[in-house]
Amino acid sequence: MLIRLKFLKSKPELPSSVVLGALYIAKIAIVALALVASLSEHVFYFGLMPKFNVISMALVVQTVAIAASIYLHYREQFTSRVGSTILLLFWPSTFLVTATRLRTTVSMGVHHHYVTSVFATGAFMLLSVTAMFVEMQPKPPALYEPLEDDTDSESIYLHYQSLEERANIISRFTYGWMTPFLNLGTHKPIEFDDIPQLKSKNLPRAIAKVFQRNWRDEMDSSQPSLIRAVFRTYWPEIAVRWSMIFVYSMSAFAHPILLSRLIGFMTAYNGPDAEPVENGYFYAISMYLVALFRSFILQQYVTVGYNTQFRVKTSFMTAIYRKTLVLSTDSRKEYSMGEIVSHMSTDSSRVGNFIGGALYEVWSLPLRIIVALYMLYNTIGWSVFVGVGFTLIGIPLSSGFRKHLREVNKLIFEHKDERIKVITEVLNGIKIIKLYAWELPFIKKISHIRNVLELGAVRDFGIYQSITVLFSTVLPFLVTFSSFATYSLFDNKSHGPLNMQLVFVSMSLFGMINTPLNDVAGFLLNYTQVMVSLGRLEKYLGADEIDSMAISHSLYDRNGANVSSEDVLVDVQNGSFKWLSTDETPLIDNVSIQCKRSELAAVIGKVGSGKSSLVSAILGDMTKAGGNVFIRGSIAYVPQQPWIINATLQDNILFGHELDPEFYDRVVEACALKPDLEMLPAGDMTEIGEKGINLSGGQKARLSLARAVYARADIYILDDPLAAVDAHVSKHLFTQVIGPSGLLASRARILVTNAVQYLPKTDSVTMLNNGSVVEQGSFNTLMANKGAVFDFVHKYIENETSDDVNDGSDTLMDVSSSSSSVSLRSDIGTARIANITRAIVTVDKDDAQSNESAALESGQLVQRELNQQVCSIRASRKNHESMLLGVLRSPMSYFDVTPMGRIINRFSADIQESDFSLPWAIASVSSNLFGIITSLTVVSITTPILLVLFIPIAFFYKHLQNLYMSSSREITRISSSTRSPIFAHFQETIGGTLSIRAYGQEKRFISDNESFLENNARATYISMFVKRWLWLRLEFLGDLILLGTAVFGVFSLQIFGYGDAGLIGLAIIYSISLNNALSSSVDSYVEAENSMTNYERIIEYTVLPSEAPEIVDDSRPAESWPQDGTVEFRNYSTRYREGLDLVLKDMSFSVQPMQKVGIVGRTGAGKSSLTLALFRIIEAAGGQIIIDGEDISKYGLFDVRSKLSIIPQDPVLFVGTVRENIDPFGNYTDEQVWSALEYAHLAEYIRSKEDGLDYKVEQGGTNFSVGQRQLICLARALLKHAKVLVLDEATAAIDNETDAIIQQSIREQFKDCTVLTIAHRLNTIIDSDMILVVDGGKVAEFDTPANLLADESSIFAQMVQESQGSGNSSS
Repeated sequence: MLIRLKFLKSKPELPSSVVLGALYIAKIAIVALALVASLSEHVFYFGLMPKFNVISMALVVQTVAIAASIYLHYREQFTSRVGSTILLLFWPSTFLVTATRLRTTVSMGVHHHYVTSVFATGAFMLLSVTAMFVEMQPKPPALYEPLEDDTDSESIYLHYQSLEERANIISRFTYGWMTPFLNLGTHKPIEFDDIPQLKSKNLPRAIAKVFQRNWRDEMDSSQPSLIRAVFRTYWPEIAVRWSMIFVYSMSAFAHPILLSRLIGFMTAYNGPDAEPVENGYFYAISMYLVALFRSFILQQYVTVGYNTQFRVKTSFMTAIYRKTLVLSTDSRKEYSMGEIVSHMSTDSSRVGNFIGGALYEVWSLPLRIIVALYMLYNTIGWSVFVGVGFTLIGIPLSSGFRKHLREVNKLIFEHKDERIKVITEVLNGIKIIKLYAWELPFIKKISHIRNVLELGAVRDFGIYQSITVLFSTVLPFLVTFSSFATYSLFDNKSHGPLNMQLVFVSMSLFGMINTPLNDVAGFLLNYTQVMVSLGRLEKYLGADEIDSMAISHSLYDRNGANVSSEDVLVDVQNGSFKWLSTDETPLIDNVSIQCKRSELAAVIGKVGSGKSSLVSAILGDMTKAGGNVFIRGSIAYVPQQPWIINATLQDNILFGHELDPEFYDRVVEACALKPDLEMLPAGDMTEIGEKGINLSGGQKARLSLARAVYARADIYILDDPLAAVDAHVSKHLFTQVIGPSGLLASRARILVTNAVQYLPKTDSVTMLNNGSVVEQGSFNTLMANKGAVFDFVHKYIENETSDDVNDGSDTLMDVSSSSSSVSLRSDIGTARIANITRAIVTVDKDDAQSNESAALESGQLVQRELNQQVCSIRASRKNHESMLLGVLRSPMSYFDVTPMGRIINRFSADIQESDFSLPWAIASVSSNLFGIITSLTVVSITTPILLVLFIPIAFFYKHLQNLYMSSSREITRISSSTRSPIFAHFQETIGGTLSIRAYGQEKRFISDNESFLENNARATYISMFVKRWLWLRLEFLGDLILLGTAVFGVFSLQIFGYGDAGLIGLAIIYSISLNNALSSSVDSYVEAENSMTNYERIIEYTVLPSEAPEIVDDSRPAESWPQDGTVEFRNYSTRYREGLDLVLKDMSFSVQPMQKVGIVGRTGAGKSSLTLALFRIIEAAGGQIIIDGEDISKYGLFDVRSKLSIIPQDPVLFVGTVRENIDPFGNYTDEQVWSALEYAHLAEYIRSKEDGLDYKVEQGGTNFSVGQRQLICLARALLKHAKVLVLDEATAAIDNETDAIIQQSIREQFKDCTVLTIAHRLNTIIDSDMILVVDGGKVAEFDTPANLLADESSIFAQMVQESQGSGNSSS
């Protein structure tokens, strides 16, 4: 008390206006009355016993303590925001001591002579209880609200937002602080904001900080151990829990002792050795108190255990996230996205649950068995060792089962990882899969992994598990039976005959052995699973990281006193880099490149020359094999494939920076995003789907560029940002952003590009070939040298010239023989050639100067086996197949609005619940119900009077269940809804690690991850407390049944003079079983319901809105359809999904057989939407699409999509071989595949690989450049050779020379096909038969190139002029 007072004196006082109230005055008044009662007691006893003795000394201590408590009450009230623990323990302790003293005085007969002293003692006891009750009342809510302009009160506010931290010790032990929350659930559905905050030390950031420090220490040791790091971090919680479990386990042996005494008392009651009846009641009540004590201890150690589980799991999840941000390229190749997600979702939970849950069984199970065996030896002698023999025989058998379980469990994980990896890939490329009509091969591939491999392993796991459970069920029966049989046949004397007392006590002890023996199987099973998961986690967290020292980073103060325009911010000196440390030769070899503070350095080269690899090397994403890289200042990075986060468009641009409205508007304007903001439904507050799924390729590219510009970095790494945009937009972006007069003119810029028209405005040009520098220098110098750069540039000029000449001669001759038309076209062609040539060979000098019971148990076994083998696996297979089909058959609009993490969560966590948790939860409900019926029958027959007690208990059970269920359902729902964002954000992070590191945004993303974890933890954490609240009250009611059984037995003996000790013993044993069954029944029912919630989510995904049928049996096209390739749009309109505006409006045009049509238009005009409409990715809102005279809407989707061909804008590859990526159905021969690769100009590269067509494609095709991926997509189209081909910006990521070759291949190979080409490079479509100009979702123009160019007011002519202007501007 003195220590507490000293501590309180150091704390500031709370506002008197808040703490000084009626409750405080009442509290002080009650304590003052208690002091008066204590003094009165002392005066009365002093008159009775004037000499100093133990009682008078106790009264003196009591009086002094009460006096001191008055001051303590004052200090606690004015300085503490939580009820005093010392006072809450002091008052009940004082009550118990006073009650003991009162019993002593009554037994001495003092109360007959000094009645007033007894009244004083009684009054003091009453006041003690009242004082404790008053102290238990919650503090005023105003104490937890921050005061204005008070930083200390703000921190206190944040600390006490957890209701758990506000609760006093009694409320924490009884979980009373949860009652208002549960009452709230009965009045309205619980919402996220209703869930209490976590206590401060359970916040993910606090947990991660401590664990990361200990894990780093382990990594610095010679043999790092993950489990050792966990113990170093959480040993206090583990020690406290183990201490509680020890007390709980040892207190269990009090029951057999008290039961033996009670049965002995009842057996001898009418005999000469009868004990006083008070002893009987003492034994009965003691059994109840022990049970009550054990209930409290049980809930507390479960709470501490959950805390440990939660913290360990959170430690792993935060560590995995952080690790993902720094994985080396070698490690990224080893771990797929599915595997990393599995580590976070499954492995971390499994290991955390084991450490905070079952780990104590390592010592607890042997200890309980040994103590029980010792007590059994004292009960039935050496006969017990016969049973021990059976136990020893079972140990090696259990070890064998454990080994098999471990192997099978490892297989399950491997197959699950493989399945999730494929599903993740499918979801990433769902649009491509639908365009190619490849759903069937992927469904077959996933179903094979799931049904044959994974469920095959689950079935084997179930068999071994059932054998293990059967063995652990039969073994305790053999131990009990053999011990009793041996005692009865060969002893029966040493401890008396085998009577009721001996049998029931022994059975109780055998039951205490059976429990740990049964738990051994579960522990071994759990242990095997955990060891696999722990090994996986340790391996991942210990995986190689990027070498932070490979790149020398330093700060740069742009406004410093000693800065100059000659400061080099990027300096690569003889750099050699490899993707994998095991690669024999570097991919980037001996490259040197510099970029000064306001310099624009261009990097050019053919497809696969190493341009993007050089960017990755500068950003530190490759393994440095030699040389040096120096970076001064901050970096902004624009990747070749834009990485867009699932947030608003504004958040994508700000990317964690503060909003500066003026500069923000300038960035939006400069990046040509204003027209897009006007089109989007909510402007820049429009939610962008995962990976920017609701944006066009050009919009994503400009959004990615805007993010970089807004970052106001010192260095800009731009990986071909102009490839995905139209020519006029490209010009705008270069002029307003990248070029010498753009927003970035004063920054260091490294631009990877194939847009050679901008090279004259760069300060230096570096050309790569096969990872080495071919030429380097200023543009003028390189052109003058007439080397590789000169050839590269002039190849572009030739392409432009060739396109113009062809278009100006052959096309015009076909259309008209008018000499004036020919003259006009020739003049236009001549003018374009002159403009392009002048743009390329002229340098503007002024511009250049500005630059992540056994029978029961056996019955249960059979039941579980039936559920697991017959029902579970069959249901799991069916559900997974239906869900997979449901997801893949959903329209693209579904994927636009559904985060991929949510879908992955259904296929991982929810399917795992369906495979394992749900069958066991249903079996548990059934077995508990059977146990309740059996126990009720036995207890009712032996003690009929208890039926009266059952009625109110049943009422309270139902009340508690209803109170619990009303909140539990909502909490489970919230837990599920807050879980998905964790994995959606994690997967998003995995896809953008390079961008996150480049921008230096690791801390922000780690913080976001911790916020998502915190939101989910609030729901799961409160769910645990709700369960503990329920269990404590259910066990309290169950313990009343035990009390009633024992007390009524003694009462019957006392009043009626008879009582069957055997029946009472049996009733007590079954009442204990009934208590357990009743408590477990509510929990298991809720667990089953919660598991059914996961199951419902699976079912929900089996009935998703579907696309049109794949095949319409009574309406299938002819095998040869389409024969001609006529494509006609008749008043066609469409939208992406219901509720949105039309994206194509009343379009009408007709494409004749074998025509080549170029489709152009501003970004967002509807060009790609037209493609999606043709493939029925989006359905018609009006009008028709006719192909060869047939309305495509009457055919099934497979019949339509499989008959068309497309080379998409986003090249997507899947894990597998090159052959599987080109011909997944296996419809073509190797020769045909090689021929397609030849025409795609990729055969030479594939032949250079040892495996040829069987060369493995890594996840996402990361072992191919973006250009090479597009060439593989081209090979798919060449192999299929459909009559109608769509090219959706198919060569955007390819250099001009390769583009020219590809265009020639397309002209030759598809000369008898109808080709629709969407292009930003106008030179790729200038020789088309027809040009379709789309504007605002409508057909703006549709005519020959010649006619459109002849009309200077046409949109097409203006676009051509703008594309020329992009070169003219330099002259």
